[in-house]
Amino acid sequence: MSIRIKELNVKNLGPIKKLNLVLKSINLIYGDNERGKSYLVEFLIRSLFKTAGWKLRKKTGSGKVLVEGLDDKIIEFSPSKSVKLEDFLSEKYVGLPPDFSKLLIFRSTNVELGEEKESDKIMLRRFLSHKEIFDKIKDNISKTIIDSEIDGYKIEGAKRAEIQRREDLMEDMRLIDELFQEIENKYMGGERRNLEDEKKKLKNRFDKLEKAKRHISYKISKEIESLEKKATQVDEKSINYLLKQISNLNIAIKKYENKKEDLNILLESTKNYKWLKSAISEYEKYNFEEITEKPNIWYTIFFALIFALIIAFTVLKSQVGIIISLLGLAGIVLMYKRRYDKFLADAGKRDEILNLKNEFKERFNEKLKNLAIMNEKIKNIEDDYNKREVIQGQLKDEKSEIDNTNLKIAEEMKGLLEKEIGMEKWLEELEKKLEERRRLKEQISDKNVELARLDVEEPDYIKEKQEVVYNKDEYIEVKEDLEKIKESISKKEEELKTLKHSICKHTKDNFSIEWTELIKNLADKHNEVLSEYKNLTAEIIGKKYVSEIIEELYKEEDEKIKDALESEIISNMLPQVTTHYENISLTDDRMIVSDTYNDFPVESISDGAKEQVFLALRIGLAKHWFKKDELFLIFDDAFLHSDYNRRPLLLDKLIELANSGWQIICFTFDDNIRNLIDKKVKKLKDEYRFYNLNEI
Repeated sequence: MSIRIKELNVKNLGPIKKLNLVLKSINLIYGDNERGKSYLVEFLIRSLFKTAGWKLRKKTGSGKVLVEGLDDKIIEFSPSKSVKLEDFLSEKYVGLPPDFSKLLIFRSTNVELGEEKESDKIMLRRFLSHKEIFDKIKDNISKTIIDSEIDGYKIEGAKRAEIQRREDLMEDMRLIDELFQEIENKYMGGERRNLEDEKKKLKNRFDKLEKAKRHISYKISKEIESLEKKATQVDEKSINYLLKQISNLNIAIKKYENKKEDLNILLESTKNYKWLKSAISEYEKYNFEEITEKPNIWYTIFFALIFALIIAFTVLKSQVGIIISLLGLAGIVLMYKRRYDKFLADAGKRDEILNLKNEFKERFNEKLKNLAIMNEKIKNIEDDYNKREVIQGQLKDEKSEIDNTNLKIAEEMKGLLEKEIGMEKWLEELEKKLEERRRLKEQISDKNVELARLDVEEPDYIKEKQEVVYNKDEYIEVKEDLEKIKESISKKEEELKTLKHSICKHTKDNFSIEWTELIKNLADKHNEVLSEYKNLTAEIIGKKYVSEIIEELYKEEDEKIKDALESEIISNMLPQVTTHYENISLTDDRMIVSDTYNDFPVESISDGAKEQVFLALRIGLAKHWFKKDELFLIFDDAFLHSDYNRRPLLLDKLIELANSGWQIICFTFDDNIRNLIDKKVKKLKDEYRFYNLNEI
């Protein structure tokens, strides 16, 4: 069956924008450098093969490669798909080398089949023997096993890998046996059981006392509830409010009384204010300052003196003196008469002013001399009088407020005490209420302390009466005995914990596992370790023997490689392709080609000769592997190093392969190769395709 590439479709691949190739038996893709030949070859490699071992440029473009002959239908391949030719051919050709793509693709940049620094023998093993199968088997065998020595069940080797693991398993079995011995001594022993029995008895008694304690805690909590209910009924907030109101009322009353005292003093000091103000008004009204007094004695004296002068002037007979004296006497008499007449007119005022002075004297115990004294006096008491007026207004308001507050407190006291009491007993009754509340609070506090000492949470209270009565001393004694027992058991438990930790390390169980299950798991672990030990021992022995057999097989495979190189397929292909070398062989790790006269290591021959040798090898090896089927061969400037004389012979061989069913795909920029291929394959007609990338 022929497996061949039917179509190659690419887009945006390097310099190639779009290209669709329908391929036949022989195909020539021609183009100058940088026209996309290498991109097409690498696209084919990425699409068809797993690309390990190929040095490719960065992936570009997209497209598909259509292959026929793999299945009943055409299979599509692309760089993005994970399915490659290996997935179809590996099952059919058991042992097919993973890099078989190098048999089908010949690039001028990758002439040799092997990897760098790889010996010729290793390279040929990969393509001519079951090396891959042997290597896969041998890769599963560690160097530790390969280098070990086995004598019966005694295995000696480096303490690493499987050998070390076997030693570890032996140690694990020893440790597990010791753990079983400790279980027998510490877990199965009788002392711990006796302690557990004693603990059970004490725990039973303690639980009963604990329940009794929970019951008494419940009772105390109910007593506290009752006391708190009573305390709540004593409204401390209202009492304190009333106490404050009463205190404020008493302060207001005290302030009121003090103001009354101040007012009395002011009333006393200003009692004459209105009289004095009226007296001043009257004084000013009647002008008491202008009241004429009775002519005083000076008028009489002056009259007598003038009369004496008149007598004297008469005696002296002084007419002028008499006249002057008479005129003076007449003036004195006139003045006296006028003053006396006014004196008589002011007689009523004199009585008034006299009464005023007498009353002033009586009120102020001070003689009234003039209006200035009265003005000074009223000025001194006017401020007190004004204060008196203000205080009188304030006292009226404060009295009203005190009365209202008194009524309000009386109503609130009645509501609080549910009875009417006099103001004088208000504080006493309120203090009684506060004292009652303080007493209740003290009782509540004492009960809370008692309840706190019991140290029982509310959810744990027990309402029902218990069969035993709580006794604190017995409770403490039982608790202490129980703690001692627990401590003894704890020591045993710590020993068991240590043992359990050791066991869990082996069984990988969670520490919370039950002992019975843990012991079972330890037994299972023992069996598991024993089984692994046996299996590992068998594996080491088996792998050791397999590794020895593989080494023998390698020797046999080396003989098969020599036979394959001398086989008809390869031995005939070499002279046909090279036209010079007659056969190829393997000496130690080197390939040797021979002509009629000499033998040459392949590594030492020219690039052109080497290119021909490896071309012959590729074709021969490909035909060796795919003898049932014909595939395709891709040549990327594969004949550059061949001289012009050999090229026609090489092309004749390719045409021969095409005629036998192989598909040939050549990429070149060389005009000579182009013309040569074009000339030689024209007779194939429809089985030949030529594509010129320069014209795309």
